[in-house]
Amino acid sequence: MRTIISLFLFFVLSVPSFADLPWLKVSGLNIVNQNGQKITLNGINLSNNVWGYWITGVSDSLESQGNDPMIRPQVQDDWVLTAADFERLKELGPKVVRYAINNELFSLDNPFKEANLAKLKQHIKKFDQLGIYVVVSLHNPKGLDVQNDNFERDKPVKTRLKSIFEDQNYWQDTLVMWQYLAKNLKDQPGVAGYYLFNEPRLPSDADGGIKEYTRKNNELCAAIRAVDKKHIIFVPEYNSRERNANEDGGIQSVVWERGFVKVNDNNVVYAFSFYEPYEFTHLGRANYDKVAVEKYLQDRVEWAKTVGQAPIIVAEYGLDREQTIERKVEYLKHVHALFKKYNLSAIYWEYKNAVAAFSKPLWIASLYGELTEKHQIIYNPDGTYQFQPWAEKAAKENKFDQLYEKYFWKNKTNVSLMDNQPIWDELQRFYQDK
Repeated sequence: MRTIISLFLFFVLSVPSFADLPWLKVSGLNIVNQNGQKITLNGINLSNNVWGYWITGVSDSLESQGNDPMIRPQVQDDWVLTAADFERLKELGPKVVRYAINNELFSLDNPFKEANLAKLKQHIKKFDQLGIYVVVSLHNPKGLDVQNDNFERDKPVKTRLKSIFEDQNYWQDTLVMWQYLAKNLKDQPGVAGYYLFNEPRLPSDADGGIKEYTRKNNELCAAIRAVDKKHIIFVPEYNSRERNANEDGGIQSVVWERGFVKVNDNNVVYAFSFYEPYEFTHLGRANYDKVAVEKYLQDRVEWAKTVGQAPIIVAEYGLDREQTIERKVEYLKHVHALFKKYNLSAIYWEYKNAVAAFSKPLWIASLYGELTEKHQIIYNPDGTYQFQPWAEKAAKENKFDQLYEKYFWKNKTNVSLMDNQPIWDELQRFYQDK
């Protein structure tokens, strides 16, 4: 009997627990674990469909008014992270996932807020058991964000949607949301930290400019620290700014310049998106200047060392399908070598995204595509298929019909790596530091 009990205890204690991953913190210019071991957080982004869905009737009306037609989810879709996804991510081997959320999931008026929190904790636990850290990232804050900006930036300044740095009510809601999350995640070592917001825009001088932007960054850090003393806070580079009065340049009100602000916290990591040069990574240009790409990284590393006096990471990098697979892998090998040279953790964009008849294949940047709008396709009894009449035109114009035929229909699957196996292999090599 004693032998049986001993064997039982051995197997129980051998099962991975929620606390397997050690706590992380900042030490000088490095991220270290609680044992003082230097940690490199190379990983992959999970966008989790924070963009939302087209809802017929509602989205049509929004688009006709020049507004973003996508409706943000109040509940995370089940398809974004399934058991199969966890298995794939385990095989891929990232050290971290940057887990995107939209503000609607945890807003005060969302009746599903507690259920969303339970799902987030469940996902953190699963990743912990796989040895993968989670950075919780507010990808879509209230008001202006990187998605609806595609519609808002062409509007007059007085009528366009305000950002959290311009609207005090939006800002207060953001403080409350982050305090709610930090209070409920403060005891989870599998959480690497909190990513405050994604690719923010600096307000104009009339709305407080860099001074107000810095103050609000510090205010949010202090609000999180009031309930969570331990987790790292990830502070992003602003990737554009509002044009000031009588200032030339910019698309309507936007000036595309970037920069960091230093915050008053000693457990922070600064972060930036890296799609350099954009003409190569997203517009299909044939070549790029390797010296300029390295200089872009050098400037940010130098800022972190001399001004920020803290670690810095690449929060996003990658390419869409404008380039061939061969050119994409060649580029990734080059930037991976640079990341290693400059001691930079880097998080690839992205793991999986929804694809459908209205998708533009050349714009897809994810490793995996998942066909989420299955009702767009009619599956005939004779084993053939066709797109619904209302989806067929878009599928042909976008050449999505070719993508679907080659990677989904022929393989009898709704989830496909498409032609990204070489990229998968290069990411695996990068994560294994080979």
